[in-house]
Formats: sequence, C-alpha cells, structure tokens
Amino acid sequence: MVGRTEFFKQCYAGLIYKGDPWDTGICQWLPSSGSALPILTTGGKKPDKQDRYNGPLEVTITCPDKGTAMRYTLDGSEPTAQSQMYRGPIKLTQAGRHEIRIKAFKGGLAQDTVIAVYDLKPANDKP
Repeated sequence: MVGRTEFFKQCYAGLIYKGDPWDTGICQWLPSSGSALPILTTGGKKPDKQDRYNGPLEVTITCPDKGTAMRYTLDGSEPTAQSQMYRGPIKLTQAGRHEIRIKAFKGGLAQDTVIAVYDLKPANDKP
C-alpha cells in the first residue's frame, strides 16, 4: 500500500539500540524538540564483511542543530559537560575495538548519548 504522509513538525529517523550495542536495533521517529542527535561518519571508508576497518580511521561527527556543544569520551564512560569537546575528526590508529560516546549539549540540556563502535584490523591482517 502506498500513501502520502504529512508531518506537521520536523522529525528525524534513527536507529535506536537499547542496552548492548550489538543487540538488534529498532527504527523509530525521533522528536525534533531540543537538539538532534549527533551523526558519526567515516568519510566513505567502509568495514569488511566482519565489520572491521583498515586503520587508521577518521570519524567525523556532525549535529543537525547548530549551536550545540558536542562532547565525547573514548573510554566507555558517559559524556558530561566536562568531557572533551569535539573540534575535529577523531583519529583511531590502534588495532582493536574503539567505542565513541558522544552527547550534544544545548542551553544547559543534554540529549541522549550516541554510541558508535569501530573495530580496526591489525596492520598485518589481510583484506
């Protein structure tokens, strides 16, 4: 069935993971109130069939809402208003699993934490 849907306010579609980042995700509409969630990209670099990347890898983070302060951690801890401010691509060079947690702060309010996991192959691994 094909139909037309009209939205009266802007919404973002997103993949939401509840709990473990390797669990199955659900796609749902995200409200646009407050700041939109940050978006992480790898500059076109794609993982192999085992979801592993050849290093080094640069992860760029953008937020659709201008004027947000994006803060992140690389140690698995929850980002706070005192965490490292995102100012440019995060360069991952060491082989292994890397977890980036990022949160957008705007007007004293914080959005949900976005978690991205990147697995880099050892340098001597064959493609």
